[in-house]
Amino acid sequence: MQFSLAYLKSDTHFILRFFEFGKNHSSETCVVNELKQKNIQAAFYGKEELSEESIGLLKTEHRFFPVRTGNAFSLTLEKFENLSYEDAFSIFLQVQELWILQNNISLIEELFNVLDNLATLWPNDRTSFFEELWFILKSNLGTKELNLIYNDVGEAKKNTLVRAKIEGSRIPLPVAASEFDIKLMDLHKVRFDTFFDISEYNQQKGELVSVASIKESPVLIMGKLYQMNHLQRAIITALFSGLDKLIE
Repeated sequence: MQFSLAYLKSDTHFILRFFEFGKNHSSETCVVNELKQKNIQAAFYGKEELSEESIGLLKTEHRFFPVRTGNAFSLTLEKFENLSYEDAFSIFLQVQELWILQNNISLIEELFNVLDNLATLWPNDRTSFFEELWFILKSNLGTKELNLIYNDVGEAKKNTLVRAKIEGSRIPLPVAASEFDIKLMDLHKVRFDTFFDISEYNQQKGELVSVASIKESPVLIMGKLYQMNHLQRAIITALFSGLDKLIE
């Protein structure tokens, strides 16, 4: 599986390392402003290497991926630059598991508020609805990439349905559904009779295909992720079940 980890070496630069099983690892030195442009799965820092201001700015990225001090794993910059795939993946899974759990708990605590917000968006702004839903799913599944294909109301003819798509790795990006996306949707149409169900999950490749339904409107969910457990599945099922009951 592919993943990338960052280590902030100073207030201005960080090291980004790319890992893939069975292949040579590469790295690059980036300026701090590029944190928002890179597809990073987790970031580490040393308190002695950064100012309090930089640590504060880095922690704002915790919304998008786990951010931890290297001290928690005896991880110095030198050790980070020499991590093997196995050691890097083990550390990454630990920090991501905790990050996902924190997001799961937050969603449980705020579920009614989240449902109310989404229910308000559904009839008025379908794109914003799915952008919000995309981010909720990304945060609670810990996806590297996430695509949602769904039915939207056509701009030209308000009573017609068109296939739309939200994709992205860091933030949700609305795009037109391709012919391939439409074929994928049609391929799974016999399964859109449930609030949420996992159609395919390849743990080795980290590939997930799920189907969902909101007021009989189908949603196809495709993501690349590193781990999945029963709690995540239960929370997402509750989310879609609540939406179906709350939306009029």
